[in-house]
Amino acid sequence: HRHAIEKLEHKLKSVKLINQAKAVLMSRLGISEEEAHRRLRSQAMASRATTEDVALSLINAGDLLKKSGMS
Repeated sequence: HRHAIEKLEHKLKSVKLINQAKAVLMSRLGISEEEAHRRLRSQAMASRATTEDVALSLINAGDLLKKSGMS
């Protein structure tokens, strides 16, 4: 049961990251949630990364831009 719980916790974390990244794209680019998700998936495939990794990179970049006053 412990392994199943850990797997579900990881999935929940992944979904939260992807939703946060979609929100960044939707806000900055004025696109729909579906388009934001499509762009995340497309970038993940193009860079041979997971959608979660691309989402995390996007969130980190957005945080960096906010901190530097470039938002």
